[in-house]
Amino acid sequence: MLDRIVKYLKIFYIVLLSIPSRLFFGNIISFKLNLSSLLNHSNNFFFKKTNNQIYEKGYKNIKYNLNPSLIEKIVYEYNKLIDNPNFYSITPNLKKKFLLDPVEKIPNLKKLIENIKDELDNYYTQDFIIKQVRAFRNYSDESINWNREKYIYSNLWHNDHYIPSKLKVFILLNNNINKDTGCTSLINKKDSAKLIRTFKFIHTLLVTRKFDQYVEKKKLIKYCEGDAGDIFIVNTQQCLHAASIPIEGVHRDMVVFEIYPTKKNFGKLFDLEKDHTVNGYLRQN
Repeated sequence: MLDRIVKYLKIFYIVLLSIPSRLFFGNIISFKLNLSSLLNHSNNFFFKKTNNQIYEKGYKNIKYNLNPSLIEKIVYEYNKLIDNPNFYSITPNLKKKFLLDPVEKIPNLKKLIENIKDELDNYYTQDFIIKQVRAFRNYSDESINWNREKYIYSNLWHNDHYIPSKLKVFILLNNNINKDTGCTSLINKKDSAKLIRTFKFIHTLLVTRKFDQYVEKKKLIKYCEGDAGDIFIVNTQQCLHAASIPIEGVHRDMVVFEIYPTKKNFGKLFDLEKDHTVNGYLRQN
């Protein structure tokens, strides 16, 4: 009982701190991050950009249009590695498996950026850098049939808490991905801001089936459906989003690039940081 009280007191405190960002910026990242981005003239994220869907809606879907043999080769190499215990780490609940050092293991992943570089150049008013790449597999969980799913791998509605100009690029690594087979669900930037400002969305751990039914009824959900190589560029600070749990017997594979603005990348798009989270799972298992 005491643990439950402490849990909700923490949530109340977090929600209280989020009020300025909710009201002024329509998101729940820290007010300090919002303000620093606003005051940083090298990052014009808050200023009006015309004819840019990522800025206007918070996301964009791009169908794979590079050489088909490239994505086929990447998928083949990924599948060969992801089930080898020497090359993956797995979460303690055994529901999410990460390929260790994916760019090192599959150098061709870098070539996928050719499909989105023009979009990123158009979005940012300065250079950008890729600081992290993750390739992973999500498995099913029995709670998919419960009134409320367990929180197993970001499968409840949430925002990411980083600078508001950071982007995530989701690239599918298997075919026939839809809401039954584990696609990401998202709510566009404008509707997310409205849900946050009006406190219809309060906190990830307070999301109920009632909220799910509301956004479904209002047709606010965009399902990131597609086949291997299909791309979704998402501002995960501005768009509420959630992973979908695949149905039993199905898994979903994906690679995610994390993109940050930088004053000068000196022609170097990749500046990968050590992924302590993924390597931490390796130490635990």
